[in-house]
Amino acid sequence: GITFNGDTAAANALDDYEQGTWTPTIQFGGAAVGNAYSTQVGSYTKVGDLVTAYCFCILTTKGSSTGSATVNGFPFSHSSLNNSHTPITFRGDGVAFADYPTGYMPFSSAYCVLNEITNAGARSGMDDTNFTSGDNVMISVTYKV
Repeated sequence: GITFNGDTAAANALDDYEQGTWTPTIQFGGAAVGNAYSTQVGSYTKVGDLVTAYCFCILTTKGSSTGSATVNGFPFSHSSLNNSHTPITFRGDGVAFADYPTGYMPFSSAYCVLNEITNAGARSGMDDTNFTSGDNVMISVTYKV
């Protein structure tokens, strides 16, 4: 790998860099029966053990699946280091939510969970009832692998 400032220690070398694309899916209760999209794009950059991923989906047809809302298909699984989750940046056009849309990427996973938080601070998970055909979702996250 590449080292900087005369440092020759292998542990400090930049030994992994990658850019690519991935295909995100919106799932409800772990399924996406009948979902159809006009747009499903995702891109990522991986530097060492850190991934920055972005996605944009337009859900033209919300199928018949029910349950908790997730965005799946991230290019790498999140690290299980310290059993910690990573917050995401989430925007949902047309998606119904309380006062603030949010979410997180659980450790040891390649998906993110979508939540809503009220101004009073109460958090609840989004599900199929928050979505209709025509909604779109944009997410960005930086996480360790």
